[in-house]
Amino acid sequence: MEFSQKITVFLIIFGVCGVIASYILAFMGLPVNEAVTISLITEVIMVCFGYLTYQYRLKDSRNKYKLDKDGKPFEIAENQ
Repeated sequence: MEFSQKITVFLIIFGVCGVIASYILAFMGLPVNEAVTISLITEVIMVCFGYLTYQYRLKDSRNKYKLDKDGKPFEIAENQ
């Protein structure tokens, strides 16, 4: 698992746990700050969007310079 994937998974888990916690608090009848819940939902969406953008640009760069996922040129990778 790449480092960027680890960060993304951590941030998504953090956001989802926060949203779940706020819904549990609301279900229990305790006061919940709606702005925090909205911020956490936005955080999860933006982390996904940022990761998808990063991966798209990385793939675009690899195609431009003709590299495989390990950073080796296609011609050398195909001959091995």
